[in-house]
Amino acid sequence: MKNNGQESNDLLAVFTDNLKSWHIVLFYEEPEHARVIEFQFIRNGLKKEQFCCYITHENREFIENEMVDNGIDVAYYTKNNMLRIIESIDILDDSRGVLAASDAETKKMCANLSTYFRIVGGLSIRDTLNMINNSEIGDRLTSTQLEIEQNFHNQLFDGLKGYWLCSYQVNDIKSALDRGSGNNNLMMVELLKSHHGVVFATKSGKGLSLYLP
Repeated sequence: MKNNGQESNDLLAVFTDNLKSWHIVLFYEEPEHARVIEFQFIRNGLKKEQFCCYITHENREFIENEMVDNGIDVAYYTKNNMLRIIESIDILDDSRGVLAASDAETKKMCANLSTYFRIVGGLSIRDTLNMINNSEIGDRLTSTQLEIEQNFHNQLFDGLKGYWLCSYQVNDIKSALDRGSGNNNLMMVELLKSHHGVVFATKSGKGLSLYLP
């Protein structure tokens, strides 16, 4: 996926132009569109000499190549400790328990963060990547992922100075929001409660950014 070299509308500027800390959720329909938004977020942070980290369920080399295609000098920024790309671990079966493992790993990751940092992704349950649209995903996975987000938002994010972007794929954002009930809608509502801002990115390329109360 190559960026054509022209900056798309920065859907995250409404948050990053404001010098306060933001925990933001991105709901997207197309993975390629989400990557454009995520990589622009990282690229702009690096230009401002902010430490950036990309946590992925994908292969690290694949993400590195995608970043290069999107105008990020990965070799330069990783050499200068300004950029880290981390392959996320699945903590569902961690012997410490999911919340304890999430707490420990997140605190370790945040220990030496400088201001202002930018992070994309987070420690999550690998199988929940598409759980908003998958009725076969059990209640345990959904509730545990929400608990991780809520715990991070209410306990761990406080005191950090930077921008943390969590991305979730939704097959049809409008349908999920209009449905009014059911697991898909409830999942989105609960995620909105544990973030300061939200970006909706549709497959048409359109997007909307909102502050959350």
